[in-house]
Amino acid sequence: MKLKSALKKKVQLIKEANFFDSKLHKYNCVPVENAESRDYDPKDSLFKWLEKINELVAIKAKIQRANMPVFEKILRMAELKGIVRSLVRLDCHTGVLTDETYQKTTIYESVISARERDELIQKYENEIAQLQDELDEFNLVTELD
Repeated sequence: MKLKSALKKKVQLIKEANFFDSKLHKYNCVPVENAESRDYDPKDSLFKWLEKINELVAIKAKIQRANMPVFEKILRMAELKGIVRSLVRLDCHTGVLTDETYQKTTIYESVISARERDELIQKYENEIAQLQDELDEFNLVTELD
């Protein structure tokens, strides 16, 4: 199985595990008068949920082993995404701002301008895209053990 297929399988297993977990919680405890009309058997849902979790652990382990050659790229991409999220929230306004609630005027100055922030965001988003392309290619050709 190629890594790309394994990643899709992982997503599918997560959905399936969540489905059975949801049914377990929804139908385990019901009023006595409704006990016979349960749409799902909680014990069956529990066993199927645990089965999916075991499958998920196995495929995650295989994915982890297969990803070792590109693990640093995966970590770099995750950190870059965090940097971008932080920079997007960076306040860069400069000039006079009036707080209507307290009728107070404050003059602000930013060390990093909005333009500089936006250029950094673009730079890191470009690197993320490049890394994603490399990982996509790796996922297409790499076989799981």
